[in-house]
Amino acid sequence: MISDTQNNQIPAIFIATSRYSDWDNVFSNYNKTRLEPINYYIDVKDTLDILEAQKLVKKMIASNILNVSTKFDEESVTRKISNSQNIIDILLEVIDRSESVTDSICFEYDNLSNEAKLADGIVSLSFKYGLKLQWGLLKRSIEKHYYSFTWEDFVDKILNGDAKGNLFQEEIQGEYFISGRHRYISELILQIHYKGNYSEEIADIKSIIQASSGNDSEEHFVGTLINAILQNDNNYTTKQIEELLNFAIDTFVIDDNKAFINHLKGEFLLTQRKYNDAIACFDTNVRNNLNKMYSLHSMGKAYYYLAKSENITSGKFRSDINHAKNKLFDGIQKFPRNEYYYSMLLTVFTYLKDNDCLSEEDKRNIKVLETLASENLNIKNISDLNNKVKDIM
Repeated sequence: MISDTQNNQIPAIFIATSRYSDWDNVFSNYNKTRLEPINYYIDVKDTLDILEAQKLVKKMIASNILNVSTKFDEESVTRKISNSQNIIDILLEVIDRSESVTDSICFEYDNLSNEAKLADGIVSLSFKYGLKLQWGLLKRSIEKHYYSFTWEDFVDKILNGDAKGNLFQEEIQGEYFISGRHRYISELILQIHYKGNYSEEIADIKSIIQASSGNDSEEHFVGTLINAILQNDNNYTTKQIEELLNFAIDTFVIDDNKAFINHLKGEFLLTQRKYNDAIACFDTNVRNNLNKMYSLHSMGKAYYYLAKSENITSGKFRSDINHAKNKLFDGIQKFPRNEYYYSMLLTVFTYLKDNDCLSEEDKRNIKVLETLASENLNIKNISDLNNKVKDIM
């Protein structure tokens, strides 16, 4: 009908009606686009029953279109929409476009009790990185820290009171965990709570590290948390990060978990170009046969970076680059299906080729690398490797 009226320039009035809350299809951008450039007016008058209104409100909350702070507010909005005779009008009323979601959350947070703010600060780091914090670990971290409230305060004012909307708890194999309702909200809580004072934040993490000491799964959780911070957060100074890593290494009891943090420290030192210190971290793990698959690879990588920092014609360069190749080939012998060793060796050989430093022995080693790859990696990787090797040769 729209095409006919446009092609024949026929003036027309279209009246569209819908039932069962299908008004959003009538009001869609697609239909509005089809009607242009014809002048049109859309007036939606319909009612929703209480169940339909609940579904609509939940969808708007999930999409951050509608911001409600409590269950009572959600029910109030639902009733308002259900009782309305004009859905569009009521939506414009309940969606407060003058206040951003961020401002609203900040306002809500600032009106919590002091105990609620402090307790939210303890757990918000784990929420920010999408991790679940074990109930017992949280309890012990609160008890070991210097906060002016007790575990009972936390349960009463957080889980049962002020911050209940931002936390939920669940039971997994007999152990309780708490997690964030929204990582988005938790990230804002983190920013509000610490006000840029990352020394306080590190104090909270140290409390959790102390509380997890001696428990394998909890130390593992904290190691994951620290790794997430190093990967995603640029708020800490170099000194603060090293302080945190050293504290975890000194505090953890389980050897595998200590080795993981030691590896993280080595990787962090690489970013600071402290190559010898990084090599020492990786070497400690390799000698202790801990985290060996990753630490041996990183040690080869560190020797490569160290060599690149030297004069390419110096004996030091040749010594370091040989150490890099030896460690990486050693890794392939021990972990033949780990692709990272092959990739790193190709990087080393490509660097030597680009700088006219590729020796006859290096060329033979490239052939060895290709053979090892064909024996240990799948077809797709062999093809990729062959193409790279041909470029080098």
